[in-house]
Amino acid sequence: NKEVESIANSPQKFQFVTVDQKDEISELSKNVNLMLESLTTTEKEKREVEQQLELIVDSVDDTIFAISKDLNDIRVFGGKPALLGFDELPTKQGYFIYNSLTKDWTTSHIQHAIRALSGEHLVYDWTVNQDGNEVFLQISMSPMFSKSGEISGIVGVARNITQLKKMDSDLRQKFEELSALYFVSQLFLSSI
Repeated sequence: NKEVESIANSPQKFQFVTVDQKDEISELSKNVNLMLESLTTTEKEKREVEQQLELIVDSVDDTIFAISKDLNDIRVFGGKPALLGFDELPTKQGYFIYNSLTKDWTTSHIQHAIRALSGEHLVYDWTVNQDGNEVFLQISMSPMFSKSGEISGIVGVARNITQLKKMDSDLRQKFEELSALYFVSQLFLSSI
């Protein structure tokens, strides 16, 4: 553009420049604006997904946890961390539990954690006493993978299955009662 060359040759001279829409700077400016709009849209979508995930986690009774590969740091989300023996230290992203507060929990689950860190997916039951009542939990642990595919820690879910265990126990008791009645009825019928 001759106007740009003229200004470049005599920078002391003040002069308005008309910029052609096909000019490289205009094209660059347009591309920067498109990228900024895209970034703004992406940030908004990211916030919406984060809010939705937070609502999902807060809506379930299950407790979701992530344990670092060295087993020193545990992050707990949703549910009832106290049921699992965690001291609750609320942070913006859930509960962050330090090693000194989780020693008993880690000790109780160390064998399962080691197996999960070796790549195994585990589901097992665990019983705790809360206010004099037995609480049954089902713990699920799986290895957590980094983007490069390496195990970076453990992800787990703890679900309170106390009601299920109670119903199972009641059902077994009813079955035993019915079995006894059936046995007695068979004895009675055979004596007739």
